[in-house]
Amino acid sequence: MTFSERFLRSNVEALGLGQKTRRAVLDAHPCAEVVAADDGTLSLRVHGQIVGAPPDARALSRTFGKFEDNGAKLVVIFGLGLGHAVREVRARSSAPILVFEPEPGTLRSVLELGPSDLGGSTIVTTFEELDAVWPQLVQEGSCHLVVTPGYAELYRAELDELHEHIAVLLADTDIIENTRQARFRNWLEHLFDNLHVLERTSPFLALRARYKNVPAFIVGAGPSLDRNVELLREAGEKGLVLAVDVAGRALDRHGVEPQVLVSLEALDLSKHMADLSFLSRVVRATSLTAHPSSVDLSAGHLLPFHEGIRQFSPIAELTGAPGVLVGGSVSTVAFALAYELGCSPIVLVGQDLAYTGGATHAKDTPFDGCAVRIGDGAVEYEWNDTVKAVRAASTLGAAPKQEQLFMVPAWGEPEATVASTPSFNAFRLWFEVFGEALAGSDTALVNATEGGSSIRGFRERTLREVLDELSPRRIGPDDLAAAAREAIPPMPPATLARWARAQGRLLGVVESRATDLVRSVRAARRALVSDDPRRVSAAWRRVEEAEELLRAASAAVPLLDGWTYAEMCELDRGAPADDLDMRVSADRALEHEERLANVVSSGARELGRKLAMLSPRNRGKLAHPHNERPRHAKPRPHNPTESPESMSPC
Repeated sequence: MTFSERFLRSNVEALGLGQKTRRAVLDAHPCAEVVAADDGTLSLRVHGQIVGAPPDARALSRTFGKFEDNGAKLVVIFGLGLGHAVREVRARSSAPILVFEPEPGTLRSVLELGPSDLGGSTIVTTFEELDAVWPQLVQEGSCHLVVTPGYAELYRAELDELHEHIAVLLADTDIIENTRQARFRNWLEHLFDNLHVLERTSPFLALRARYKNVPAFIVGAGPSLDRNVELLREAGEKGLVLAVDVAGRALDRHGVEPQVLVSLEALDLSKHMADLSFLSRVVRATSLTAHPSSVDLSAGHLLPFHEGIRQFSPIAELTGAPGVLVGGSVSTVAFALAYELGCSPIVLVGQDLAYTGGATHAKDTPFDGCAVRIGDGAVEYEWNDTVKAVRAASTLGAAPKQEQLFMVPAWGEPEATVASTPSFNAFRLWFEVFGEALAGSDTALVNATEGGSSIRGFRERTLREVLDELSPRRIGPDDLAAAAREAIPPMPPATLARWARAQGRLLGVVESRATDLVRSVRAARRALVSDDPRRVSAAWRRVEEAEELLRAASAAVPLLDGWTYAEMCELDRGAPADDLDMRVSADRALEHEERLANVVSSGARELGRKLAMLSPRNRGKLAHPHNERPRHAKPRPHNPTESPESMSPC
């Protein structure tokens, strides 16, 4: 064995590379060579290009200068190079480090050079392994993305894919941490109620990449919207205005008609949209998990979308359109929709992400009159009757009385701060991930909110300045609807029925595998009593085999993960502790395994019945318990990481 091979094997073990990355590295051919600059600094030559040079002083200041105040709990580095970026991050932050190296051969070349000093960092080369390590590394749904010099030019497609992948993971993390346990089943109930609309309309992301370099204005309902709402009439003539649902009344009051009204909320907001004078003329981009009353509004062009999380991947297969990245609020969805359309610049308006002037929302929104008071380390709320009524009619309970105060940099005033909350800050960080990933790309990002918080990666300009540089385009809602229908026509009823039957067959396999696991577990518990080591060992092997078969069958039906999520979390919290008596400990573990199998089996049956109701002959029997509490949902205390009114604050 050569020295390089010895170094490679030793480093692979010392760095604790995951199985897939380890295999990729060992199977790869070295493809990088070390080169020295005139000043003696080292970098790599890969495919004829120089990558991984140490960052210069300007890059260090720009990339690493604000680690202390950006709130990131994880640093993701795109491209290992010779590890210079890892060392710089280490010197400036105690956050965990995740390196994504797109070229296994480069990683092999580096690990063959000698003993590595990169221990403590997690290094992956595949998105599958990234998914596996993510939950152990990320906290509070935030991260900071660093791109090693040279990698963006050499691996642009991989960087774009990493950016989108991280955005999905962040969204999924937010959902896990914030609301998934309490509301996932509720979302799926809505989804099954709403899928029938695909037979008469097209998905919004049928428009993907069809509006490259068309300006998009993402209009939130933040207090600063009052400053420039009149200018949005001109914005609609020079680009696409995508307004969030709760901003609709404010625009309507000023005679402004957006091309797109975006709605995400699972709460019933239909009555707040039904009386909008422009509703019959706009495109309604509405989530399939939104409240059915919001989806069933007869006015306007309905172009639905679904969230881009793993559990909803079967919906992408059904619709032929990808899921939308979600950062926890309807404004992040509107931004992601514009990004998918190819729009540039993407301009934020009314996206305060803070309580500018002591208000929660702009005037003339359903939350006009709500106020906040900044107390000692807390934001105290005064809600209007609308918020109280909407919350009372939902499963969420009363609106919170206060949240933790969180001070963030102010728009247009680098040295000033503005009052915010952890939930708003999570949305701000989501936008900043986009800003970092799209730096140097063809997509220009502008924050024209003219108040509220600053967002790193977004150029701060007034809306007037932005509009003065644009020419008229006059793209109407009818144009959007026609283009979507042309790209992906409404599906025949038979398509939805076939999809539901296919999902049902997969659920049948899951139920069968769960039954097999229960049998194996019961046999193993009997074997424990026998005190026969060989019998116990054989029984445990059968349990492990049955577990793996059930795991594989369940993975083929991602919707099931959402349907059973609350129950599975409850099981995890009740997992048995180890006991000094090994037999007692083993018996408790087997009992826990049987409960898990029963939850999966029961969930598969329930989900199968819901899918069966999607067939044309059963659809008329489908109940629409819009205002009923889901059978498995329980009242819960307010989660401070959700938006205060749980209605997409801006």
